[in-house]
Amino acid sequence: MNEDPIMLFEASNVPSRHRKVKPDFNTPWGTMFSTVSESLESNSSVIIAIGDRGRGKTQMGVELVRKFCRDGKTAYFTTALRFFMDMQDAFRTDERNDTIDFFIKPRLLVIDEAHERSNSDWEDRMLAMVVNERYQELRSTLVIANYSEEEVEKHLNPSILSRAEESGGIVVFDWESFRSR
Repeated sequence: MNEDPIMLFEASNVPSRHRKVKPDFNTPWGTMFSTVSESLESNSSVIIAIGDRGRGKTQMGVELVRKFCRDGKTAYFTTALRFFMDMQDAFRTDERNDTIDFFIKPRLLVIDEAHERSNSDWEDRMLAMVVNERYQELRSTLVIANYSEEEVEKHLNPSILSRAEESGGIVVFDWESFRSR
């Protein structure tokens, strides 16, 4: 049963700044949006979006959340830092299962700023565990990072990379920065 799209979007945690942006879908960015959207909706994919700052990766995540919500599907947007802070709080307060379930439940989970983590073993395991649980439950995940193609393999868990390779892939945002226009 589909839920109210407005209520879903309000609960999605999308940053206010990005709610107002109206992207141009008649660009390479728009073509990428269509490809990524189709994969996330049909294949329950893991997709890793990489590229320099200002290329529209975060806005892609926001627009995907908007599309999922408009289609009556749950979606949640977070940053990696917020994700890890929530996980640490859950372990301190013995609410691990509730917090893990919270991140597994949405049909789409967008984790932005994945490059802003300490790359500790604990963070690596937590992120891999949630991505794997979502993968097993046929729920789509978009991980966004300001990595180059070489850096992504150094910084993300091989299990996450493997699931992305099988189900969605790594997409590279390699056009001019939208912020420099």
